[in-house]
Amino acid sequence: MNDFRKAFQALHGSFVDRAGHAAHDANTYWAPIVVTKAEIDAEVERLASLPLPANGRRESLIVHPLSEENAPGFAPGIQVKLSVLKPGEKSAAFRHNATEVNFCIRGSGATLVAGKRIAFAQYDVWNHPSYAAYRHLNDGKDLQVRLTYSNVPLLQHMQVYLPEDEPSVDLHPVEEPEGGAADPRRKSPYGMIRIGADGGMLMPYEILINPEAVVSKPLHFPWKEVKRELDKLEALGKDYVGRRLYMMYNPVTGRTNGITPNFFATMTIRPPKIVDRPHRHVSAAINYYFQGTGYSTVAAFEAFVTGIVARVQANPALWAKTAIIVTTDEGGAVVSDIRQAGVFRQDSDDTSGSLSLRHRDRRIPLQRRVIVDAAIGGQHSTVAM
Repeated sequence: MNDFRKAFQALHGSFVDRAGHAAHDANTYWAPIVVTKAEIDAEVERLASLPLPANGRRESLIVHPLSEENAPGFAPGIQVKLSVLKPGEKSAAFRHNATEVNFCIRGSGATLVAGKRIAFAQYDVWNHPSYAAYRHLNDGKDLQVRLTYSNVPLLQHMQVYLPEDEPSVDLHPVEEPEGGAADPRRKSPYGMIRIGADGGMLMPYEILINPEAVVSKPLHFPWKEVKRELDKLEALGKDYVGRRLYMMYNPVTGRTNGITPNFFATMTIRPPKIVDRPHRHVSAAINYYFQGTGYSTVAAFEAFVTGIVARVQANPALWAKTAIIVTTDEGGAVVSDIRQAGVFRQDSDDTSGSLSLRHRDRRIPLQRRVIVDAAIGGQHSTVAM
């Protein structure tokens, strides 16, 4: 008996008849939702008011109502965590087998991850490789607020998520003794074997279980440097018809184009009067708007408008003399985009040039200067598509 042995209940599988069953889409499509600046600010204030926990982690998850209890996420397979540290505070060491994308939305500080110190400021982005031990600290003078995107719900759904508080610094990979000879009995004498004329091969066990390691490192994308490059795209004007964005690329991901093996992350700038061609893909997108104005097209628009009207109607005196007008302006927008798995298309409005995220032909304004802002708009809003 060892620590890796588990006791399981005796169960039996069953057969499900699918004879003649027609192919159909059985997916559950999560409705797009908006978390407003006001809601984020209120939660930041609540977290900051709490006593510092023993592990130093003041944090909460932003959860979609359709997510499973055992895998709470903001989109299928994506966890979004809001974390707060006061000046002088630090979190305890932690690691897990998920990959992370971290985004500082307020303040500054530093992260110690995989033996590297990353000093970050507002709107900086950095990644955490799987199983890299890390801790955060606030050595600045302002409240530190971070959003962390991870694939924790995907691992939880697969029942393979492994978190660990205060991991031992003595842990290291098992290595062969220096100068020691490998046991020849552990190696097949035949190696890789070609099968057929189309390139198929048979791989022996010892190669299968010991693939070549690809080292993933923590990478830092300072907003100051990223913005300098985005400003160059804005200056191109209408002579440039491509999308004004940059993906934060980790070379380890190769042709899959990610910031981690699981995530794709971009920074986008959308000047006024610029129209992008629509597109769609089978990944969910979580967008954080931190500058400018715009609107999003989402399925729940009627529900949001109904909620706004209900709030005004609740005050008869206000209702008697209030007109509710939904407008857009000609402001541009700056957006961070984290994607993993959904379908949407994204473009700029024909008349305003503001940001538009289209999903099922509904539209939600994301701006500061309209009544709708009180319920669903404003800078520093985050949208799950």
